[in-house]
Amino acid sequence: MADLYDKISVPAGKPKRRRDSLTVVLLLVGLGIICIAVILVYRWFHNDKLYDDYVSDLSRSTVTVNDTGYLFAKIDGETYILDVEHTYKLYQKLTHSKQLMQSDDMPRGSGIRVEYGDGSVLRILYTDIDVSSWTRNTGIFVSYTNSEGDEFSYITDRLQYDALVEYLTE
Repeated sequence: MADLYDKISVPAGKPKRRRDSLTVVLLLVGLGIICIAVILVYRWFHNDKLYDDYVSDLSRSTVTVNDTGYLFAKIDGETYILDVEHTYKLYQKLTHSKQLMQSDDMPRGSGIRVEYGDGSVLRILYTDIDVSSWTRNTGIFVSYTNSEGDEFSYITDRLQYDALVEYLTE
């Protein structure tokens, strides 16, 4: 009877190592995709908040023009007086051009410089744009610094520099 147990052998099982390593690889790929998605969503929300803050601050600066009734703008070295209507239309033009891309690369040149009475400054400059998905290869660079010193800058092809200059100097 003792021989009976000696003849019984444990069947050799196939190692599950390959299946386990495949599961780990798939899990890591899935986690990588989730991390990338979280980063992209965070950047989108962060950029959206920065844009909302810019629009809010620019709006607050535009409202201060009501106190004085006019605003000084330096356009290509010459000083112009902007009335309330032109100031509000400039605000509308800048905030309604939805296609924009944040940029810190300020082009050279004097461009348009608007100093609001609250200490904030708006600069608009002509720029060449190298974004293949956009329809135009020229546009404007907009830089707005609020009264606390926070800066928001972007480029857009929806507005053209010459059209803005023509509008502001009429």
